[in-house]
Amino acid sequence: PFSQQVWNQVKGVAGLASSNASIYDIIDDIIPFAARKSSKSVIAKLVVAATSYFIWQERNGRLFKNMKRTVNQVVECIMNTVRLKLMSCRLKKSRSACDIVKA
Repeated sequence: PFSQQVWNQVKGVAGLASSNASIYDIIDDIIPFAARKSSKSVIAKLVVAATSYFIWQERNGRLFKNMKRTVNQVVECIMNTVRLKLMSCRLKKSRSACDIVKA
């Protein structure tokens, strides 16, 4: 349930608003445009990678360090990571990339 809540909050940024929380569904939704170098493709891959990493990190923190963050804190970490990565990328100026950097 925790990972589903996190995914439901960030999937719109990835351009995957209709995607389910299953990793197989997410991958199936990304495959058609994953090889492209469009901003949509880069953003979707960054969001999926950051979400996977921070959910894994949260799981380990809860199991081994007795640390808990809220869903909103994890979502904020994901968004900040994606935003910082996009600022260092050289992408053509697009609306989707500008919206994430400004948000």
